[in-house]
Amino acid sequence: MSGWEDFVKAHELQENDLLLFTCCGNSSFQVLVFEASGCERVSSMFGNQIGPDMCKHVKNIVGQHGEPDAPNTSNFIVNYSANSDDGSDDDFANSNCYYSMFANRLRDEEKEEIIGLASIQRNNPAFVTVLKKQHVQRNNNSLIIPCRFAADHLEERSQDIILRRPNRKDKWLVSYYYSCYTRCFQNLPFFKFVRDNKLREGDICVFELLKGKMRVTMTVHVIRKASDRFILVG
Repeated sequence: MSGWEDFVKAHELQENDLLLFTCCGNSSFQVLVFEASGCERVSSMFGNQIGPDMCKHVKNIVGQHGEPDAPNTSNFIVNYSANSDDGSDDDFANSNCYYSMFANRLRDEEKEEIIGLASIQRNNPAFVTVLKKQHVQRNNNSLIIPCRFAADHLEERSQDIILRRPNRKDKWLVSYYYSCYTRCFQNLPFFKFVRDNKLREGDICVFELLKGKMRVTMTVHVIRKASDRFILVG
């Protein structure tokens, strides 16, 4: 396999992704990866932050070429509807659940099982993500938040957000970073949350935004696969 094929596979690049290459000299490049909407699809592991002029440039490129007709997997939204035959008060009936690129690869029945285990309160929006190595490491960690979730439910500014676990009094204040090209949790405060909760690569996290709080607060439900079945981690 060639070096380029290795790069594509490692970062799961897709058609219509926009790659920004910055030459660093000595035949090396810093790379930023953007989805079709102009939001960064992969954490900035390859380069430094870019300024507002470059953000505007990226948005102009997206505007010139337009977005693809197919839904973008990293901003995929699922609106579940109740089964009209049983008339039950189904957990998925009015939930707005957003999926990261990796989480959206789960099968529909797996998504339903995960949301069912999380027991999200009615009318609370949530996003689902699958933790990767870069999410649980101490240095250069960054958890990208689906752009559509951020646009629909979070203010357009960097701020601290409270994370909590179900049925626990502990709270973690993490840094939410907002810019024109990415929205993410990052740096040591988020690593502390990962470490304190013993999260690991492959864990599925459901971030439930709690309505009616003075400060932005999310309950994080952790689902782990063991012996081919999903279990809720307390």
